[in-house]
Amino acid sequence: MNQPNDPARPRIPRATYRLQFNRDFTFAQATEILEYLRDLGVTDVYASPLFQAGPDSTHGYDICCFGKINPNIGSEETFERFTAQREKLGLGLLLDMVPNHMGAALSNGWWLDVLEHGPESRYGSFFDIDWNPDHPALKNKVLLPVLGDHYDKVLERGELKLVSENGKFFISYFDKKFPVAAKTLPFSPPQNAIELERVLAEFNGVSADQAQPSNRSNVKMSAIIPGRSNPPSPPSEAGGEGRGEEAFSSKSPHPAPLPTLRCGERELHDAGLSPCAGAHSFDRLHALIQQQHYRLAFWRVASEEINYRRFFDVTELVSLRMDLPDVFAASHEKIFAWLKSKAITGLRIDHPDGLLDPKQYFERLQTGAAEIGIRKLYVVVEKILSGDEPLPDDWPVRGTTGYDFLNRVNSLFVDSNNAQPLTEIYQKFAGADSPATEPFSDLVQQNKRRILETSLISELDSLTHRLQNVAAKTSAGIDFTFNQLKAALKEIIAAFPVYRTYLTRESAHPSAQDSAMIRQAIDLAKTSAPISDSSIFEFIESLLSLKLILELDLETADRAREFVLRFQQLTGPVMAKGLEDTTFYNFNRLISLNEVGGDPDRFGASVQAFHEANLNTAKHWPHTLLATATHDTKRGEDARARINVLSEIPEEWDRALTRWRQWNADKNVQLNGKPAPTANDEYLLYQSLVGALPENADDLETLAAFRQRASAFLLKAAKEAKANTSWTEPNADYETAVQEFTERVLTDNSNNLFLNDLKKFVRRIAFFGRINSLAQTVLKITSPGVPDFYQGTELWDFSFVDPDNRRPVDYNLRRRFLDEIKKSNSAPQLDASGKAKLFVIHRALEFRSRFRELFESGDYISLSVRGARANHVCSFGRSLGGKSVILIVPRLVCGLVRGEEVLPCGEKIWNDTTIELPTSWPAAKFHNVLTGEELRVEKRDGVQILPLGEALKTFPVACLSAS
Repeated sequence: MNQPNDPARPRIPRATYRLQFNRDFTFAQATEILEYLRDLGVTDVYASPLFQAGPDSTHGYDICCFGKINPNIGSEETFERFTAQREKLGLGLLLDMVPNHMGAALSNGWWLDVLEHGPESRYGSFFDIDWNPDHPALKNKVLLPVLGDHYDKVLERGELKLVSENGKFFISYFDKKFPVAAKTLPFSPPQNAIELERVLAEFNGVSADQAQPSNRSNVKMSAIIPGRSNPPSPPSEAGGEGRGEEAFSSKSPHPAPLPTLRCGERELHDAGLSPCAGAHSFDRLHALIQQQHYRLAFWRVASEEINYRRFFDVTELVSLRMDLPDVFAASHEKIFAWLKSKAITGLRIDHPDGLLDPKQYFERLQTGAAEIGIRKLYVVVEKILSGDEPLPDDWPVRGTTGYDFLNRVNSLFVDSNNAQPLTEIYQKFAGADSPATEPFSDLVQQNKRRILETSLISELDSLTHRLQNVAAKTSAGIDFTFNQLKAALKEIIAAFPVYRTYLTRESAHPSAQDSAMIRQAIDLAKTSAPISDSSIFEFIESLLSLKLILELDLETADRAREFVLRFQQLTGPVMAKGLEDTTFYNFNRLISLNEVGGDPDRFGASVQAFHEANLNTAKHWPHTLLATATHDTKRGEDARARINVLSEIPEEWDRALTRWRQWNADKNVQLNGKPAPTANDEYLLYQSLVGALPENADDLETLAAFRQRASAFLLKAAKEAKANTSWTEPNADYETAVQEFTERVLTDNSNNLFLNDLKKFVRRIAFFGRINSLAQTVLKITSPGVPDFYQGTELWDFSFVDPDNRRPVDYNLRRRFLDEIKKSNSAPQLDASGKAKLFVIHRALEFRSRFRELFESGDYISLSVRGARANHVCSFGRSLGGKSVILIVPRLVCGLVRGEEVLPCGEKIWNDTTIELPTSWPAAKFHNVLTGEELRVEKRDGVQILPLGEALKTFPVACLSAS
């Protein structure tokens, strides 16, 4: 329990509510809903990043200044008003912190300084830049792959310009302006506007002798080249020795003027300049650009030549060297000031796997907090755990952001008995040449290889060079070629079963967990790689496990450790891109399982497995977050709840697919002799529509909005799948076909048999989906951990993946519904409004609040269920100091009620099914806090029981408090 009279004691949230701040949802708007959140039962607001981000940012993860609030979401004053109201209401603030990367934007002062001064910049070591890469043209330079075409074409079109603002010079490219280092300027500072304009004209392809000054008081880029303010953009998803000859030397700053090429007369006229008499040349400008500490390049160059570490493969997000004390101090000064003033009360750490040494980072956070009087600061981490992977128990954190719970609770509502029928249905629909016929693990491996061969090939090459430098210093590795080492590394990374291992510079050996993961990857890589000499794998394993370190000289040992650390930083992005952002859009057997941290190969889970995981959480991570939706989930929590129902009705699903395919056959097109969209994409669309179609789709305005959202989703899904189109290699014909197909199948007209049938099918699925939703909501609120709610999901959440899940939330409607619920003594109808979900959240959070200590530190007891319907129940108890509570939810309800649309309530449904209570609990009666009903414990053959027909007499879920 929190103790307010002890300021050093950390604040532990009871329930958090995630808010996505952006220009459409600011501090002012957030302040207005704080009282509603308090009344709902939330204790802590959970905020997306608040620091200044890129000017067009919609998410805040491209931070450009760690010392300022994002002006798009408010000011210091509006943040203070938000803080004052939050504190008045007794709410805390959990802040999303991004330590791995910053926005590689020209609005980022640190980055701008690096571009101007290179390695000599005071921030030159802040970013994870390889200043001495193998590419000779990048020595002491940063690759900037920002051009919409090849450099020479962009240059010759006059799209690159020398401009001057406020006494400084820049290379402009449409709306971007890159700094020019003063020492590289081949001219003396102009003394007046006329001289300045003539200098700019000469560099920008206009004869200095014939230039006629235009606006001498304010010479800007627009005076030189009018037109578009934005360049052709690279695709965006919703991350050697020597140097080339230099035209100018620092010893000769004033070379003779170079010949000029002819300029466009319209451009000259608009700029107030006379046409040139001769050729039009950009040689001087080119020479000046080549002297800068950056290389402007075509965006397609990035994957092969990028020389700074990115967030995944996002070029616009440059990674930080957060392991350096100066970087940590500079980026966390505001954080600790906010913690000290209680403007924030805890931290959520984004993407810790990108850090060189996550444990070191968390320890520094706790040390900094201790220095301002906070013991054991509440910190949770966005760590994606694979399978049964545990969170490292030596991290000084409280747990994860909840993806592990999300996948556990979701699996409870998938009927594992129907894995084979669903597999056969998927394979029949998608076809023999589709991902449906391949083992899921093989698909993941293939897609991870693909990522390493395309978007992250530069990172693989860089890592291979590090490995080769170590191998060349050893007798065992000296004969391994670069290509051999690269091929082996690619296979090992593709085979890696988790996101990463956690060795540090000080590690003597890997942990047992890390050692097992390394061994597993090596063994699988050996069987997959077309490499006959297996000794190369043993050599790499000896490095990754640090066995070889003791045999190396000091310098080589340091290089070997650096290789291991860099290897760990690459396996995570490859897993994320290969699994989450590729395979999850290709393998579509049951897409409710395709979730961050999930394993679609595991078709459902037992109640016992759920209990065992909860027991482990209660013992080791009692304050971890429990999520069912986040800003990164692939679909809304209630869409998953609907889609899970399909696992219970394979025959009915198969019949629906057969009808739909036949009815929609004339709505696709043929591209190269194949249908577009493909059968695999069509299968994904049908499941997605089942999960997300609004129940009021008869309303034409609602249907039109949904049609647009669904079309945007399927286009993104097709690009992510990378099978028929992609972000970097777009297939316009396929993309058009995908969007038009989606729009056609969702067009309301008398000939559209599919849409009417879909509406009918969804209404039936939605009935059972709502019960699943209420059940998972109760489990989230009452399981060990801290329940977290993503904005707006207190009503039904049928969102697609981002940016769809960041749409505005109607808080007026939610406020009105909550007021009605608080005035009523009965549960609302389980209908399309979502009011029943809001009711359960409010009552269950109120229940948790009354027995906070019991839920935070009480015993967790998995309760035995007896009877014919035992497989359709998940029930557990919480007990502390003689006080006990019982939680009961149904599962696999469609099968329970044999497909009838009736609530799973009453003796007729549950028959002889009972819950057995611990013998240590005194016989008593229980009060259902959701319905107000009283239940008496019965004794049968000396055993204390609760009949399910009584516990779930009128409402499908129960929260029982011992009276």
